[in-house]
Amino acid sequence: MKRNIEHTAMVAVAGSGLVWGIYWIPLRALTDAGVSGAWAVFLFYLIPTLLLLPIYFLRWRNLMRGGWPLNFSGMLAGASLVLYAGALIFTDVVQALLLYYLTPFGAPCWHA
Repeated sequence: MKRNIEHTAMVAVAGSGLVWGIYWIPLRALTDAGVSGAWAVFLFYLIPTLLLLPIYFLRWRNLMRGGWPLNFSGMLAGASLVLYAGALIFTDVVQALLLYYLTPFGAPCWHA
């Protein structure tokens, strides 16, 4: 049983690495198709937003029951994804990934 859980965890980590590794490809494809930077990010998130909007309206009472801290953290998570996508569009992919992965190391320096 323990070995099965370990394999599942390994597959999950590899899968998430794969998804984040190829995340920039459709964004750059939109840019190459002639959609300018901010509009590419907007269009990239438009379809998931439209698909999830009916679910939001069906479950809005449950979402409000979670309180504003829960909803605010969800908004911050969404904003961080939009800013990350913008960084992938407006900079080199390597620079955006380095900034993303090295942020935890720079954060203690900001508070000093």
